[in-house]
Amino acid sequence: MDHDSHGEDGAEPENYFISMTDMMVGLVFLFVIMLMYFALQYRQTTDELTSADRTRREILEEVAATLKRQGVPVEIDPDNGILRLPDSILFDQGREELKPAGEDAVRKVAEAFWAILPCYAELPTTEIAAPLTCAAGNKHRIEAVFIEGHTDDKPMDGPQGNWGLAANRAINTFKILELQRPELADLCAARTDGVCIPVLGVAGYADKRPVHPRPPCDSQGAEAPQDCATLLNDWRANNRRIDIRILMQAPLDPTVREPVEERLRGTN
Repeated sequence: MDHDSHGEDGAEPENYFISMTDMMVGLVFLFVIMLMYFALQYRQTTDELTSADRTRREILEEVAATLKRQGVPVEIDPDNGILRLPDSILFDQGREELKPAGEDAVRKVAEAFWAILPCYAELPTTEIAAPLTCAAGNKHRIEAVFIEGHTDDKPMDGPQGNWGLAANRAINTFKILELQRPELADLCAARTDGVCIPVLGVAGYADKRPVHPRPPCDSQGAEAPQDCATLLNDWRANNRRIDIRILMQAPLDPTVREPVEERLRGTN
């Protein structure tokens, strides 16, 4: 009896350790499943962001090709989502009013954008028809389109200086876009409690966002470039510009997006 009782007592620790082992295996298995789930979510989100960037590049390339066929000299910066209009075709030096040739160029920009932007935004009313070029089933949407004014680093006279010049140039460009195509200013990125969140906006950056770093013309001796005046003039000319920057919304899966939107609504 004593021997049998001892055997039973000796079996209890063994059963206990078997249970702990099973539990640890189960936890490891659960951890692997969770890790796989988050890896798939990360991959999906990365693919969606990459896809949105690709769509933005296609928008810019299509608009630029249309404008170049019409004789408007534009550049694109696909990585940053920018359509770039050089200052030389838009404004006289130090002036914020668009030249006649600049107005004509911006009107063409308005038409080129109207042919494609409504495909990626919400129309203000059902009375406005989207362009026929819109592809069915497009899942990407535009968050914002900023008209950005930039100047060179030469100080401007007056209380507003370069900041005011850059902002006013962006505003005047916006006004011509709106005059040519009022529907552009009415496009909605989204609606909050039925209120349209406009796609178009303006910004002024003065000389704080140059296209390229300033040439090293402050260097002395052999390190100084041979023709600093030409380099600086070219650098300043490149920085005097209007950028139209497109920001895309990330198309999140509804199971991820809806709880986030619900939390955001709860904070209002």
